[in-house]
Amino acid sequence: MTQILDKTLGTSGTRLCIVKQIIELEKTIKVYTTETLCSAGEVDGSPRKCTYTLGAVWGTLEETLGKRLQGKHTESVLRGGEYDVFEFVELK
Repeated sequence: MTQILDKTLGTSGTRLCIVKQIIELEKTIKVYTTETLCSAGEVDGSPRKCTYTLGAVWGTLEETLGKRLQGKHTESVLRGGEYDVFEFVELK
């Protein structure tokens, strides 16, 4: 799934972000990204959230998995994280 999302959203696709890794835990899907569009040009420590990129990843995941999800931005490169991390849980 990482390759599908990266092809769609990464350098071969829309260039919104580079999808580095997707980890599926019991009830959570974590998507680790770099070079997110929303972080471009922002200074370290900026409170900015990657809402646009989150939405693109969210929609692509829902279409790929055929599931309804709820997502949030949980880690940021702007605030010391190695990645911008988006977490998703399935809506029932």
